[in-house]
Amino acid sequence: MAGRNPTAAVKAFIAPIQEALGLFASGNVTADSYRADVEGVLTFNRGEVVKLRGDNNVGLAMSMRYRIIQTDEPGRGPWKISTVGYMYELQLDGKTLYDYHWHPISVSHEVRPHLHCAAVGKGHIPTGRVMIEDVLNLAVHHGAKPNNMTRWKELDQLNREKFARGATWGVGPVGGRE
Repeated sequence: MAGRNPTAAVKAFIAPIQEALGLFASGNVTADSYRADVEGVLTFNRGEVVKLRGDNNVGLAMSMRYRIIQTDEPGRGPWKISTVGYMYELQLDGKTLYDYHWHPISVSHEVRPHLHCAAVGKGHIPTGRVMIEDVLNLAVHHGAKPNNMTRWKELDQLNREKFARGATWGVGPVGGRE
C-alpha cells in the first residue's frame, strides 16, 4: 500500500486489514512505528486471541512485521509498506488448530512461511506467503461469520486484487472461492 509519506503509507496498509477484521470481531488494528528506519509491528487487539462472530467458538490472534520503504515505482509511492513477517493463530474452542508463521529473521531453523497444524504435531509445513484474508476464509470454514457476508466476499476479492498489484513476491489465486 502506498502513501505520500511514511504515516500515510502505514494508514493505507492498515485500512483494508482493519475493515476485514472488523467484519469478524470488534477491535483495532494498531501499528507501533511510522518511521522508515524502524521495523514495525502491526497487531489486532494487541495480538491477543479474539473470539470471532459466529456460532462456533472460533478465535484469531494476529501480528505482522513491516517496513516502510521508499519506492520510485509508478503508482506505488513514494512510500510503501513491505511485510517482513507474520504470525496468525486460528483457534477452535480455545485450542490452536493452525499457526501460520513467517519469521525470516529468527533463531528458528525454519525461516520460510510455514504452518503448524495441531493434527500433525509440531512440524513446519511450508505454505508460501499467507494473507490475513486466507486465515479469515479458513475461519469461516470453521464457523466464523462476518457481520455482512456480501461485504466480506467483496472486500476479500478487492483486497486480493489490490495486493496482487503491489506484491513483489507473487500471490496465490485471486478468485476461486465458493
